[in-house]
Amino acid sequence: MDKNLHLSPPWIDYANELVSLFGDDPDIKLDYKEDEKILTFFVDNTDKANALTKLLPAEKNFGGTIFYTKIVPADRSEEPTDAELIKLAFKGNRAVANIVDAELFEHPVTYVAFQKKIVQYFNDDLSDLHGNKTTLLQEIAKSVFPDKTNVFFCTDNAGGIGKPLGEWP
Repeated sequence: MDKNLHLSPPWIDYANELVSLFGDDPDIKLDYKEDEKILTFFVDNTDKANALTKLLPAEKNFGGTIFYTKIVPADRSEEPTDAELIKLAFKGNRAVANIVDAELFEHPVTYVAFQKKIVQYFNDDLSDLHGNKTTLLQEIAKSVFPDKTNVFFCTDNAGGIGKPLGEWP
């Protein structure tokens, strides 16, 4: 019997499978940390990085041991900011009149200006005996996206982006 026989845990086999599949791709550099149970893909092609992010599970469970797969696009060394995520979320939305980047006291800020529109829908809140909620899109956005760093929501005026109700100086 061979005394050098070594049985590898299943996540090492999984990591080796991924390395075998993607190790020869010139757009991908792999970094495998066996002790942390993580395989990081550094991908030069953004479309390929997006595809891998959607196709490969970020976590794979091996009997209670979690193996992590991390995809890092070369054009993004850090996580997107709240402003970038808001711009992506509202891109092409007809409810938005304009999105403006500006500086406020030497700090970048983003203003999302919604179309002038009063929104009304049924709400069984006791504050309105008729059961209606009447508000503006900017108020809904403030409620749905609270505490977004350097992102402000406002309502557009007739001549372009205008001063929102108490939101910016």
